[in-house]
Amino acid sequence: MKFKTDKVYLHHYERFYEKYLSQYRDTSVRLLEIGLGCDMIQAIGASARTWREYLGGQAEIHILEIDMKCGEKWFSTIGKQINVTLHYGDQGNVMFLETFKSKMNKFDIIIDDGGHTMNQQRTSLITLSPLVRPGGLYIIEDLETSYRRFYGGQYLNSSTTIGMLKSFIDDVQSEVPVKTVPVSSRIFSFEIGDGICILTIK
Repeated sequence: MKFKTDKVYLHHYERFYEKYLSQYRDTSVRLLEIGLGCDMIQAIGASARTWREYLGGQAEIHILEIDMKCGEKWFSTIGKQINVTLHYGDQGNVMFLETFKSKMNKFDIIIDDGGHTMNQQRTSLITLSPLVRPGGLYIIEDLETSYRRFYGGQYLNSSTTIGMLKSFIDDVQSEVPVKTVPVSSRIFSFEIGDGICILTIK
């Protein structure tokens, strides 16, 4: 609430984040969040500021943002002060993500709070999940867009992000001979709630 992040006042994701992220407080955890929040005029960088205060000074916080102009302006006034590293690129572009992945060390946590389209969410999960260390977390926010046509969503459509997550229910079972989505071979378990999914990586 202090930093006006919609993770709390709108979505109430704090119920999940306290459960999964409290173990990382005051450690040298490496976190990557997709999306600085440049579309939220009154709360640009709210998540980054929240993570810095919650996780502590030892945490290594990275943000992947598509809008460089917005990102550089925010970094010059706030990001630099709180010691956050910004990267720029399109989370829906596989070529960019592969290049980005090749330059990065493993992260403990990746959070997708980016553009929320089906292509962006699915592409980022498939491409970036190998960048999460074994036992680490890959988190997708704003799953409600799987039901909104503006983002490419549609109820009971298997091509949405929700549709892909449903396939994981079968795919994580060892008895299933053919995996529906290859990325599921990296998933140890997952918890899904209203608007959010937390995947634990093998």
